[in-house]
Amino acid sequence: MRLIVFLMVLWTSLCSAEQSLGEQAYAIAAQLRDPASVNQTLAESETQIAYELKGRIGQMLAEGKNRQQIETALVARYGEQIRYQPPFSLTTAMLWILPLALLLLGVIAVWRQQRASTRSY
Repeated sequence: MRLIVFLMVLWTSLCSAEQSLGEQAYAIAAQLRDPASVNQTLAESETQIAYELKGRIGQMLAEGKNRQQIETALVARYGEQIRYQPPFSLTTAMLWILPLALLLLGVIAVWRQQRASTRSY
């Protein structure tokens, strides 16, 4: 009887560990972009390379690598564009600052135009 209970506990722990690896792999794939499709994560995409990369992520997790190591390896292979949300850095600063600067310039231009038109009356 003890053996049966032991085997059931062992089986349950193995299944939960495998499920946890699958959940981790999905979470990582949801944060990475599919190199072959436009605006889709690896988790969403059904392209051949997405399936291969999802398998590679699972394999790396099974080898004991963590999320950071996996992302670093994939960025080294595919470049920074594989990240679905690239980190804020000097190279991406213009993508964040330029729209805000253009919006501010537009607001200033409209404000000055309104101010100039009210003075002429």
